[in-house]
Amino acid sequence: MIKKILSFVLIIAVIFALSACGKNNAEGKKLGYNVGIIYGPKDLFPETAAAVEVIKAEYGDEITAAGFPTDYQKDSGRAIESVAKALVLEAKVQAVVFAKSVAGTAQAVETIKSIAPDIPVICCDTDEAIKDLAKADAVINPDMTAMGGLAVDQAKKAGASKFCYYSFQRNNGYENNTALRAAVEAGCKDKGIEFIYVNSVDPLDENGPVNAGKFIIEDTARKAQDKKEGQVYATLSTDPAVYGSIVKSALMYKNALVPQGHGASFSGLIEGLEIDMTGNEGKNDYVIERSKALLADISGKASVPAVSLPEFILKTAVGCAAKAVSDKNTALDEDTVSKEAQKFAAADKFSLNKGEAANLFTVSTSVIEF
Repeated sequence: MIKKILSFVLIIAVIFALSACGKNNAEGKKLGYNVGIIYGPKDLFPETAAAVEVIKAEYGDEITAAGFPTDYQKDSGRAIESVAKALVLEAKVQAVVFAKSVAGTAQAVETIKSIAPDIPVICCDTDEAIKDLAKADAVINPDMTAMGGLAVDQAKKAGASKFCYYSFQRNNGYENNTALRAAVEAGCKDKGIEFIYVNSVDPLDENGPVNAGKFIIEDTARKAQDKKEGQVYATLSTDPAVYGSIVKSALMYKNALVPQGHGASFSGLIEGLEIDMTGNEGKNDYVIERSKALLADISGKASVPAVSLPEFILKTAVGCAAKAVSDKNTALDEDTVSKEAQKFAAADKFSLNKGEAANLFTVSTSVIEF
């Protein structure tokens, strides 16, 4: 019991420390309400964590951000529930956004709604089953079917004869990744590309994200030994923590660099190409500019999403959360979500669709080719 109390106190302390940091970095934008954001560790979800920093800088003390730990799956995800309770009960936020809805989010949503039924809750990029998030006001997901098809299209353009799909048992059990794999397999079959499933290292295993990335480099090296002259492979992972290794391997072995399923290629470009972001933090246009030069060796075989989907989805969700508070929790419909989305990207850079579930919206993006 004492351990649980201390953990809860620590969570509260972290929340208020992060909230205070936001005050000094505000760019003057206004939501009009205090929105809480729950997000994961940078080593597991680098692009999502970066997106949170961008939003904190934009909105200052209107954003109260709190992270959940790397071992979030311990105690059946209760750590996420504890963070959610602290945001609602202690930080007194008026809306909650889950920047990355990992396992344990559904229980946290239930808890929030039991404590404060009128607080809008929006879940982004969920690993949870959609049916388990029925109490969330909105779920905004990458359109994995569309993104999988896009990756195969780009692989075909790059002349790839084989498509290496890296995933692992835990990720394979999530609805979003099931849809992604189905789309990639179907696309490969249609375009005459050999689909190769590779059982890779789970970054939540004992050795962590570093070994997960190391596995990608080593496996692509082994496959490179069997490549014929001029043969091109495409590689995709369901794990955002290894996108930097995907970029590095593409350069090392002249493989096709295709948009990753979760639309989180920008963090991979920064890590894999070792782009110095000093003074340009959060500027994706700068990442594109530097990448064009650094990817010259695989020119014609590299493409990335036109927008960072984790950042785009999170910004849209925060805007929708504030709108829901303003409108007294009126149901978020497709028109409202679309209007919020268009504040952050031109209409030709993304596609927003209504999902089968009443609260589900899916987003895909166009591509930038190098």
